[in-house]
Amino acid sequence: MGSSAGRASGQEYGHGRQTAASVSARIVQLEDQETVAVTWETPESLVVASGTRQTIQDALERLPLSYREVILLCDVEEMKYQQISEILAVPIGTVMSRLSRARKILREMLAGERTARSTPAGK
Repeated sequence: MGSSAGRASGQEYGHGRQTAASVSARIVQLEDQETVAVTWETPESLVVASGTRQTIQDALERLPLSYREVILLCDVEEMKYQQISEILAVPIGTVMSRLSRARKILREMLAGERTARSTPAGK
């Protein structure tokens, strides 16, 4: 897929920002003020997280470019609407409507994936 200068592609943003759910360790304060790292990940949680990341990446890649680029710039790169508007050379209202539509489409795609995984084969 070719993208013009200043446009975002899924390959450029393959790794999303780190969220609270993806943090692998937490620091716990003990009564005597000693700090200890506590790991919440298990082999099972790592497999689930990996599958979830891949599912999200696949859904992002299926989005039309005009929606994918605003999602990546806003939600991954954490740019403000005005910055996105300038980069893409579109009005700020267009950025906002594309972002809203992109999120709706992603929700529907991910809900469809969840439904497909939870439905027994042959039904």
